[in-house]
Amino acid sequence: MESRLRNAGLVPVAASAVLAAALAGCHPLSAQEDAQQKIRDCAALADAYLDPHWTPRQVTGAYPAADGVDAVITANGLQVTVSCSVEAGDYTHVLGALTTIQGAQPAPGQLYLPAQHRWLTDDELQTRLAGLLAPQPGEYAGASWAPNPPGVYTVSDLAGVPSTACFTLQSKLEPARQLVACQVAARHRYWVSQGLMTFELGAAPAGLPAIPPAPPADLATQPGGAPR
Repeated sequence: MESRLRNAGLVPVAASAVLAAALAGCHPLSAQEDAQQKIRDCAALADAYLDPHWTPRQVTGAYPAADGVDAVITANGLQVTVSCSVEAGDYTHVLGALTTIQGAQPAPGQLYLPAQHRWLTDDELQTRLAGLLAPQPGEYAGASWAPNPPGVYTVSDLAGVPSTACFTLQSKLEPARQLVACQVAARHRYWVSQGLMTFELGAAPAGLPAIPPAPPADLATQPGGAPR
């Protein structure tokens, strides 16, 4: 299967630019205020990847830094260093994506545990993903299967099939969450997908509608127009 470039970080956030624009009419940000805002916003991007019990937190940091923005988050006598990219525009520099926590790029759904100086183990990560993504009773009831968009490969690459071999059901509880079924040989495998997080189910949830047959692979939808 040919490789594709992936955005493994969070979606770039322009919080600093939005705030600067909102304040431009009455109080343009000074260079120091802009730097402090970028540091705080960078630290905020790390929240989803840090132990929620590690509080209260204080933030310091540096901007500009070699990696863009460096934020240092401190709580209970422990420090965690976070880095974010900065996207340069014609006249502005906008906070981009979270790049590293403690020098490592976090995987989707991961948590860093500062008190233990470690990330979740693979088993712990799977347990956390199951808690976040496992289908709830009736979550997909009454929904209809929709073809997976040809250019979305998040789950189809895990299944090792073309993207058109997968179909999706929309969650009733979370707009960003979908149940994805991919035809693999003579059977289907099931994942729940939310943003960059994915979790494979051992079996299909009860009460699902019949899954349409996967169409023949359309080479026009494959990168480069060649079989993967």
